[in-house]
Amino acid sequence: MSLKDAIAAKKQRTSQNKEVALQEIKKETTKRLNVNVPASRLQQFKAKAAIEGTDMSTLVNHWIQAYLKASKNIE
Repeated sequence: MSLKDAIAAKKQRTSQNKEVALQEIKKETTKRLNVNVPASRLQQFKAKAAIEGTDMSTLVNHWIQAYLKASKNIE
């Protein structure tokens, strides 16, 4: 699937997914996270998230939560 198709899929997100993302953002004050990744990996990430109808911020927040939860189990 091309990037153009992925962007089109992103535009077709359901309002429910958007509402979930907005609720997550409203829970707490947010801060911007800048991460250096290879350009090709970022393009793939954007495309896959768009195809799945998932916001990239939501995915990153879930990954951070899982990482923090796993580190609590180690201690």
